[in-house]
Amino acid sequence: MSDSPLIVTTHHNTPLDWFSTFMPQKLRDWMNAFIIKANPVFINRWAFIHLISGILVGLFMDNWLVALVLHTVYEIWEWAAGPGYMGRTLTKVVIIDSVIDTVFYMVGFFVVQVFMCFKKNTQNS
Repeated sequence: MSDSPLIVTTHHNTPLDWFSTFMPQKLRDWMNAFIIKANPVFINRWAFIHLISGILVGLFMDNWLVALVLHTVYEIWEWAAGPGYMGRTLTKVVIIDSVIDTVFYMVGFFVVQVFMCFKKNTQNS
């Protein structure tokens, strides 16, 4: 099992824990492994899923504030009722994890926006 302080349980305690149900334990452990572990910053492979999510959202919308609100709502849901999180105490580690996930998401979003702006400007030249 991963040494991540973000993982509370590998049991399926909630009906919303559908994602982990279909994810093999070895893959879950691999995703939860740290890439950077420098207290208080913990970056695991899930950060790259958030980066990709930001890229995908950036392809379909250009309003950064709406994108940020959508991701913030997701992070709140994940903490409150998401896979493996039900009943979990809101700690400094959980908050930092959510902030890091949001930063990766917004970086993905802005990369697409910059690329699309650059592409639009070069087409107009």
